[in-house]
Amino acid sequence: MGVMNFIQVFLGDMIALGEGHFVASASVAGLIPDLIESHVPYSGAKAGVIGMMMNLRRELEGTGVQSTVFCVASVESGMKTNNSKYRPKRFGGPFEEEVVVPSSFKRVARLPEEVAPMVIEAIRRDRPMLISDPVYRQAFVDRYVSVVMQAFDDVDDFFASKAEGL
Repeated sequence: MGVMNFIQVFLGDMIALGEGHFVASASVAGLIPDLIESHVPYSGAKAGVIGMMMNLRRELEGTGVQSTVFCVASVESGMKTNNSKYRPKRFGGPFEEEVVVPSSFKRVARLPEEVAPMVIEAIRRDRPMLISDPVYRQAFVDRYVSVVMQAFDDVDDFFASKAEGL
């Protein structure tokens, strides 16, 4: 809800001004949900942010306000080390161990000073999406091109068989 709340706070003023650019952080795991095992809620939430930002971009056409979704692979932020210390009580409370990242996640850590210029350039170029590391390109193609094309083939076959049965 954080991204939605942020947009709601600023959207009216930005539209009134006729300019502005929202950037929301999501994750490569939102594009490739099975990238990290045992992360169903995480990948689902990040896929939701991606969908929301892509739709927001379309809804804002002609207003002068733009949006970009930043699909982060991994940025050295200290989050992995510190997340456990600030875990809310309703989720089991704080603990001292470092969060374990599953071995299936190819961690290519970028430094904040590497990704910040990428974000600025994406805003300048008005890109709908930014991905922090190209290493996941083939994983995306392998998972989605064939899955989506098969889904279209299946629906084509379904309607073709219905037409033949008429």
